[in-house]
Amino acid sequence: MESIRGPEWNLIKEEYLKLNGKVKLKEFAEKHGVKYSTLRSRKNRENWDSEINKNVATKSATQQKSVATENKNKIKNREPIAEEVKEVLENTELTDKQRLFCIYYIKCFNATKAYQKAYKCDYITANTNGPRLLVNACIKQEIQRLKQVR
Repeated sequence: MESIRGPEWNLIKEEYLKLNGKVKLKEFAEKHGVKYSTLRSRKNRENWDSEINKNVATKSATQQKSVATENKNKIKNREPIAEEVKEVLENTELTDKQRLFCIYYIKCFNATKAYQKAYKCDYITANTNGPRLLVNACIKQEIQRLKQVR
């Protein structure tokens, strides 16, 4: 089987592929008169196993499981507590979103989080504009009033 230049690797590879890789490499190497480590490295380097798997159809699409949990959008879009809303509605100087900001701020005392919930925006925008709203005199007054009522 061996020529002057060495074994015929194409023939060895073809036989390996015909057997679908269901042969022990040690026995296969002895059969063809090559070193086990050489055969193993050629097989891995030239990806013989991937050529075997090309012909086999695989299921590539994954199926999503439906989970019995509450939808995240429903949780995000819940209305604020009624008492606080009524208190804030009395102040006509503020816009609706500013009123919402005040309500959310009283709950968590985090301007970024309150801005994100009220204005439905990303974190970077909320991190920039949330503290700016706290400087607004009307909003500052409303928050102070809500703190006292609380």
